[in-house]
Amino acid sequence: MNLTGMVLFGSGSEWFWVMAQFLVLTLTGIGIYRQLRAQGSANALSAQASLLARWESSELVRLRLAALMDIATGKTGEPPTLSIVGNFFADVAALVTHRHLRPTDSWETWSGQVQFWWAVMGPWVSTFRAGNPGVYGEFEELAATMAELDRKEPRSEFRHQRCRPANRAGDRQADCAPPAGT
Repeated sequence: MNLTGMVLFGSGSEWFWVMAQFLVLTLTGIGIYRQLRAQGSANALSAQASLLARWESSELVRLRLAALMDIATGKTGEPPTLSIVGNFFADVAALVTHRHLRPTDSWETWSGQVQFWWAVMGPWVSTFRAGNPGVYGEFEELAATMAELDRKEPRSEFRHQRCRPANRAGDRQADCAPPAGT
C-alpha cells in the first residue's frame, strides 16, 4: 500500500472527506434503523399488555361469563354480550392484520382464546354477516393463523408435570416429576 502523496487536508483530499461522510451516514442510518426497531418492539409489547389488561378487566370477564352462561342455558338466538367479545378479537385481529403486532408474538398469548371464541361464535357468524359480509373477517383469519401456528410449532416445552404441592411451612417448592414416558 503506497501512502506517498496521500492528502487529507486541502486540495486533493476530496476522496477522504467523501469516504468519511459515507461512513458517518452509514453508521447514522444503522443507528436510526436499530432505534426504530426497538421502538416498534416496545410499541408491540405495550399493545399486547394493553390488550391483556383489557381482556382481564372485570368488565370483560363478566361479559365473557354472561355470554358463556347464555350459551350453556340453551337459549335460542345470539347471546347479547357475545358481539362485545367478538369485537375485542376483531380489534386484536386488526392489529395483527395491519402489522402492528406479529402473529408469532400474539400466538403464545392469544392462540387458545382466539380459537375458542371463534368456535363459540361459529353458529352466529352467518347472522352477523347477513348485514355486512366482511364482519369478523380479520377475526376468522386470525383464528386460522393461530391454528396454523399451533400445527407448525406445538407447545412441547409446556408439558404438564405431576407435582406434589407444597404443604409444609418450610416447603417452598413442590416436588415435580416429568410425566411418564418423556
